[in-house]
Amino acid sequence: MQFMGFDGFIWFTGVVEDRLDPMKLGRVRVRIAGLHTEVRELGLTEGIPVEELPWAHPMQPLTSAAMNGIGTTPLGPVEGTWVVGFFRDGENAQEPVVIGTLGGVPYEPPKPIGFHDPKLFYPKGDHLIEPDTYRRARPLGFIEPRGGAKKESEPTPLDERERDLGVSIALDGTWSEPPDPFDAEYPYNHTRVSEFGHVEEWDDTPENARLMRWHKSGTFEEIREDGTKVTKIQKDNYKITLGDDFVHVKKAVSGGNMYVTVDGDCHLRVDGDYKMEVLKDWIANVGGDMIFNVFRNTRISTVGTKLDKSGGVHTIKGSIIHLNPTPPGQCSPEWKINVASIIDLVIGAIEGDVNSLTTIINLITSEIDAAIDVSTIINLVSSVVGAEADVASIIDGVTSVLEGNENSLASIINLVGAEADVGTIINLVSGAESGDEKSLASITNLVSDALEGVR
Repeated sequence: MQFMGFDGFIWFTGVVEDRLDPMKLGRVRVRIAGLHTEVRELGLTEGIPVEELPWAHPMQPLTSAAMNGIGTTPLGPVEGTWVVGFFRDGENAQEPVVIGTLGGVPYEPPKPIGFHDPKLFYPKGDHLIEPDTYRRARPLGFIEPRGGAKKESEPTPLDERERDLGVSIALDGTWSEPPDPFDAEYPYNHTRVSEFGHVEEWDDTPENARLMRWHKSGTFEEIREDGTKVTKIQKDNYKITLGDDFVHVKKAVSGGNMYVTVDGDCHLRVDGDYKMEVLKDWIANVGGDMIFNVFRNTRISTVGTKLDKSGGVHTIKGSIIHLNPTPPGQCSPEWKINVASIIDLVIGAIEGDVNSLTTIINLITSEIDAAIDVSTIINLVSSVVGAEADVASIIDGVTSVLEGNENSLASIINLVGAEADVGTIINLVSGAESGDEKSLASITNLVSDALEGVR
C-alpha cells in the first residue's frame, strides 16, 4: 500500500456532487478534474455516475478536535462547490481528502452534466455574474472579471429591514428604534452565512465596528460601535432564569432611565414579597377601573397632605370604621369643634337621608371604638319621625347599643334635660344657619355636654 509522503503528493480540484453522507462524517462525493469526465453514465466514454464517485473526507481546522462531537461540524460545501484536496493513498487515488473550497464568479446556471450541481439548484439564478463572496462583505460593488465593468452589489434582507418608530412612552412622548448603522468596507466585514439566510457578521470597519447575528425571519441582535445593543424579536420571547436575575439601568454621563411599552395586557405574578422603592414621584394614569384585592391588612401612611377625591359616588365600607380615633379615656376635640355638622347629619338621618345616617354610624363607632348594629340605629332614628322623642332618649338609645349601659339614661337626662325634643333641635339648627350665635352656642353646649356624659 502506498502512503503519502513516501511516493509523492498528489493533489486535485473538483466539484462536489453529493453531500448526503450516510456515515454523517461530513464527507462529500467529488468529481475530480483530470480524473473523471463530465459524463455521468457508464459507457464507452468511461463516464462515472454520481453514486460511484469516491467519498472525500473533510479536513478540519486545528481549533476543532474532530473527536466525540468536540469542535465544529465539517459541513460547508454544497452541490456545485469547487474544492481542493489530495489523495492520502497517493497514485491509487481512492482516498481523497478535501482541504478547502474555491469561490469564483459563476456566469451560467447549472447544467445536467458532470462538474455541476445534479439538483440544478446552485449557483442560484439571482447570484450569477457576481462574486461568491457575501454581498454585505463587498457592499461598494465589484469589478466584473469579463470586461472590467464596475457593478453594484444587490441588497440583502438585512438591508431592507423596517424600523420600529414612534413608540409611546408613559406620560412622556415617544421613542424610535435607532437607524441601521451599516457602513462596512471591504475587506473588513467578516461574515458567516447559512444556505437559508442566517447571518453572522464581525465588522472591523474603522470607526464603525459591529457585531451582528441575524435569523432569516428578521429576528436579530446587533452591538454597535459605541456599545449600543439593539435586539428585535419577530415573534415570541421566552426568558427562564433558574437562579437570581439582576438588572441595573445605570446612569453614566447621561441616561439611567428605563422605558417599557406594552401594546397588549401585562401580567406580573410574584409568589413571595413584592418590594418597591420610589425615591421621587410616583404617577399613575388608569384609563379604566383600578381594583385592589388585599386578603390581609392595608396600611397607607402619608407624611404630607393627602387628597382623596371622587367624581362619582365615594363609598367607604367596613365592620368598624375609625375617623381620627383617640386613645381610650381621651376626648376628641373634633366633637366640640364640628358640633353643627354633627347635628346637620342627625337632622338629615331623621328626614331619611341615607348618606347622613351612614356618616353618623361611622362617626359614633370610630369615636367610641365599639361595634354597632346598623339595623338598631335605623330603628332608633326612624322611631323619632312622627313621634315625640327627646334628645336624651335618642342619645340614651344609641349609647345603650354601643356600650350596653342600661344605667346611662338617668345620667343623660340629668345632663340634657327631658324637655329638649327633636323639634327644639331643628329650631336651634335653623337659627344657627341664620347666624343666630345663641342658637349655635346652645347646640354646641347641648351635644358636647351629652357626649361628655356618654364618655
